[in-house]
Amino acid sequence: MRLSSENRSKSRACSFFHILAVLLAMSFLTVFTAPVTVQAAPVEALQQYRVRVDSDYLALRTTPGYREDNEIARLYTGDPVIRCIRSDEAPGFFYVYSPQHQKSGYVNCTYLEYNGLFRSTCKKVKIDSGYLAVSTSKDNDSRNEIGKLYTGDIVITVDGSDPEYTMVYSQKLKAAGYVKSKYLQGAKESVRAPEAAADVAIKILSDSRLKQKKSSGGRLKVSVEVKNVSKQKTVTGFEVLLFAHDRNGGLVFEGETYIYPAITKKTLKSGESAYTDYVKLDKRDQIETVFAMPGRIWFSDGSVSEYPVYDGANVAAWTVER
Repeated sequence: MRLSSENRSKSRACSFFHILAVLLAMSFLTVFTAPVTVQAAPVEALQQYRVRVDSDYLALRTTPGYREDNEIARLYTGDPVIRCIRSDEAPGFFYVYSPQHQKSGYVNCTYLEYNGLFRSTCKKVKIDSGYLAVSTSKDNDSRNEIGKLYTGDIVITVDGSDPEYTMVYSQKLKAAGYVKSKYLQGAKESVRAPEAAADVAIKILSDSRLKQKKSSGGRLKVSVEVKNVSKQKTVTGFEVLLFAHDRNGGLVFEGETYIYPAITKKTLKSGESAYTDYVKLDKRDQIETVFAMPGRIWFSDGSVSEYPVYDGANVAAWTVER
């Protein structure tokens, strides 16, 4: 009998925060005057990982625990998964969706390597009456229901490849499951498996200071420094995506939103650096750490570069001082 890799070793700790901890740059914060404020439109994202086992396989399970009868799929080194945080996650386990198996379940997170963010879109539920069932499978069996959504509820698309049923994640329910696609507003999104990160034309300077200002409504306005590291191209504008963790390493949400883009129109020749325009982050009092990563880049020759997958090496972070 083949044993799944997680049965061999259960000692390593895991969390998104710990994986990125090596990137943290502890900075002293200063307050700057006359900021330019950007009204940021929210972008939605989930964390994506790759499986990394020394041998054999990583079991995808219906429940968090090591039993033969709860295995529903086998994952191997390099296989991509998308994390869908649930309220009932046990220590040492992540609840994930496997695109190649089109199944969701629990895995031992010791054997997952962070592989950037899976960017998707939000959709709104619209039904004439009653509720939209969230189910563990693609059917109308009420025994598989794990939650109820109502008109106006927002979900994040995880897999929209099936025209009849869409895999979604609901922050409200802290659950992922299938819903009938016809009751979702907006264009469908398909799962994008992790891929190699593109060469980065701008770099977030983690050793520079994070500019911060208190803002009305309990918000925090921040600005980070970036550098044009391309050898030849001149940058005329750039996007930086920002998000935050609380003191427990959890993402700081405002509704369904936790990532905010700051688009700055400044010209940077090769080797030059500049600070982004300010962007407002919600729930200032909960923020312990601010993260930043590059997004789209506009060049003087008219071309635009966009990174669909963000590698952990391109993420900078600062601990916020009170």
